[in-house]
Parts: sequence; structure tokens; C-alpha cells
Amino acid sequence: MDARSSARNFHMSRAPLLLRELLLAMVSENKLGKDSLSKSFGLSKKQIEFINDSTMPTLLSLANNYVKANAITFDIDFEKVANLLSFFLKNEFNDSSLIDFSLESISDQDNPLYLHQQVFRVIRELALFVADSLIIGDNLPQEFINNSGNVSRSLTRLSASCIDQFISKMVTTGCIKIIFNKKLIADRTSIQMRFEHREAIKDLLISKYAPSHLVIFLFSEEDPKSIRLRRFQLGVGQLQGRPRTTTVEGAILFIDLWNQSHGITDLNKFLLAHRELAFDFDILWTLYQKEIQPLNDSLKSELSKSTSFKSSQNTQSNMRYIKAN
Repeated sequence: MDARSSARNFHMSRAPLLLRELLLAMVSENKLGKDSLSKSFGLSKKQIEFINDSTMPTLLSLANNYVKANAITFDIDFEKVANLLSFFLKNEFNDSSLIDFSLESISDQDNPLYLHQQVFRVIRELALFVADSLIIGDNLPQEFINNSGNVSRSLTRLSASCIDQFISKMVTTGCIKIIFNKKLIADRTSIQMRFEHREAIKDLLISKYAPSHLVIFLFSEEDPKSIRLRRFQLGVGQLQGRPRTTTVEGAILFIDLWNQSHGITDLNKFLLAHRELAFDFDILWTLYQKEIQPLNDSLKSELSKSTSFKSSQNTQSNMRYIKAN
């Protein structure tokens, strides 16, 4: 993406940053034994633990998925905002006439979510986000925020100190609300968890010197180039020499374990064999190619022949029926 294109679409990278702030606020709350933000997200205990243990890139990726899915949105009552703006614009150069609005002025009846300092900072950043988007001549993504052009353009006329008070008043009067779609949030969080789990398994395989063909066999999205890059990132070199194998007894143990592992994927069978038999993945791949794959190919061939024979019988039967009628 060139510089001009990046400038035009900067909000697509900034929007997830705002949502990541909410996730960080939730993690901070969890450490203090609070759960107001956790309840707003509607996440399960397992999902919350996943977020608590996530790295910053993972949180940003998760926030980006929330934005794409429209799982967390900002809703603005623009009629209230317009009334506030008319007041602030008239008094922009007369600070003494401005009322000092702050978090402490929020009543007990208001949503406790907005009492959170981090959430308040996100809402303040949202106002700057609106103004910045309009300064570069771009429009806000409609799926992220319900936008009104005239109101947003008025924001660009406010000074920084005035914006700070203006945003405080927006919070106290309920002009702006953060809307959480708990179903979408849970769905996108589960997807991110599965993705991170698969990536962790790939790193495990590579770190244990699994052959490239095994990784590609288990993960169709991988290719030799991506595996070389992952090896480089993990500091793992290529396997050298001829493929290793094991004893006849070891091969028998592998075949028995594989055949007894009904109802689980090939990936889990390899992981189980690695854990139970303590064989390296290059040895397991050699055993699979010699003992399991030929049997699978033979079964597929027999099934194909059987299907072809039945199809031929049906065709002949149909032809006889047509001739008879």
C-alpha cells in the first residue's frame, strides 16, 4: 500500500487501536478483581483467560476482527451533539463561560461502564478520530460509527481544551454510547482463539523439526515459502540427512495407536503419537508414509472401484428400462 493510500485509509488501522484500548482496560480490571467490562463484552471465562494471556499483536488482531464484524460500535445521538456544539462554538474563546464537566459529574444512575477512565479516554479519542478523518478529506467507515457530516465538521473548529470538556459532556448526557454485540464478540473471539491455537501448533511442529511435507499435509494453507519464513522466525534450521525411522517394535506401537484413535483428526493423532511414544515428528512422518498412507490409498482405490462399478450397473439398468418402454 502506498503512502497516499495509507493516508486515505488510516482509520481502518486506528479503529482497532481504539477497541484494543477497551480490551486492555478489561485486562486491567480483571487483575483488580472487577468485571464491569467483562460483562459488557459478554465473554466466557475461557475467552477472558485467553485475552488476559494474549500478546499485544493478538489483541490488535482481535480488535480488528471486531471492527470488521461490526461487533462493537459507537452510537451517537446527533441531536444532542448539535445542541452541545452550538453552545461550545459560541463560547470557544471565553473559557470562563464554559462549565467544567468531568467524570465526577456522572450520576450513579448512569452505566458504570462510562465511569472507567480507560473507556472515557477511548471516547475522547473517538472525537479526535472523527475530526482527523474529515481533515484529510475522508469519510468514517459507516460500519464503525454512525456519522453525521455537518456535526463532525463542527468538531474541527473546537480547540483541544474545548474538545476535552465537550467529550465529558457527551458522556454525562448520554450522547455517545458503546454498543456491544455479545454474540458477534463471542463468535469472533472463538475464531481468534482457534487461529492462535493452530499457529501455536505450527510453531511447535517447526520447533520440533517436523518435515515441511508434514506441516503442509496437516495445514493446507501453508507452503514451502511460509514454512521457511516460520523456521527463520523461530531460529530453527532445516533437517539434514536421510529421513529417520525406528525399530519394528516402534512401528507396531505407532500402527496400533493410530488405528485405535478413532474419531480424531490426523493432526491430533500425530500430536498423540508424539506425546505417548516420544517419537520426533520426522520419525512419525516416515512411519505414516510407510505404514498408514499406503493402506489409505488402497482403501480409496477400492472405494473408487466400487463406486464406479455401482454407477456402471445403474447406467445399464436405466438403459434396459428405457429400451423396454
